[in-house]
Amino acid sequence: MESIAKWGRIIAYVAYASYAVNIVVVLFGKNVAGSMAGGLAGAIFTAILGGILNYFLLKFSNHTLVAIANNSELDMEKAAENLNYYNKMTGILLIIVFAFMVLAFVFAGLFSR
Repeated sequence: MESIAKWGRIIAYVAYASYAVNIVVVLFGKNVAGSMAGGLAGAIFTAILGGILNYFLLKFSNHTLVAIANNSELDMEKAAENLNYYNKMTGILLIIVFAFMVLAFVFAGLFSR
């Protein structure tokens, strides 16, 4: 569990750093795609969704490490609760993305003729 918690913490911190770098690149990088507003909106939207998602992963990791260090059942319950939230949110996001992909394929098939 300790290894899982440490890797979860690393993943959350790296994700937060990548969101920040992505926003900085969109703001100050060269505008290759031609639509900076769409790029910025996408970067901010991704940072918000990913930030919320990784918040629960980070809380899981922190509570797990405290539970191991202090042999605390309460902290382990909080860790499990946060992992549950993380998994639920990941599942919901995957279902939404899958639904959009199905819609894209349906519309591409309808309008390709």
